[in-house]
Amino acid sequence: MQIEASRLQENQRILIQLLSHDIREAGYRGCAGNHNTLDNTVNNENTLEYAFHKGIQSFDDVPKPLARVFAGTRPTPVAGTDVLVIGRPVGNAFGVRAKNSDQRVFADVKSVEKQACSGTIDRINGICPGAYLLLSDCHKARMFQVGSP
Repeated sequence: MQIEASRLQENQRILIQLLSHDIREAGYRGCAGNHNTLDNTVNNENTLEYAFHKGIQSFDDVPKPLARVFAGTRPTPVAGTDVLVIGRPVGNAFGVRAKNSDQRVFADVKSVEKQACSGTIDRINGICPGAYLLLSDCHKARMFQVGSP
């Protein structure tokens, strides 16, 4: 029983460590902070999966229609349970060159993995086509989906 109790305590410590890291980064927008503009160019920002402007959302007693939104997650939330959604960027930051446009972003290349994306496309800075990116300076931030890295 003592071994089981210590395993349970260790699991709780790990859980708290992981959650606290995610919660600290919830809604992170680079140095733009949460008080500046976030231009979301990805689909409908009023739906759960594209609400990048919301750092933390909680749902009490998940209704059946909302449970379908989580259908791709593992484990899939069960209707009638509670859910905590933490939105934060994942991955590494890299620099962007000064001359960009609304259609193109020129970034400093830190890594290239040959044919690492589907369709034998190179993964550049860990990015494949279809990935969501946060582009930020200290005045504004923009969420967009990559067409071609």
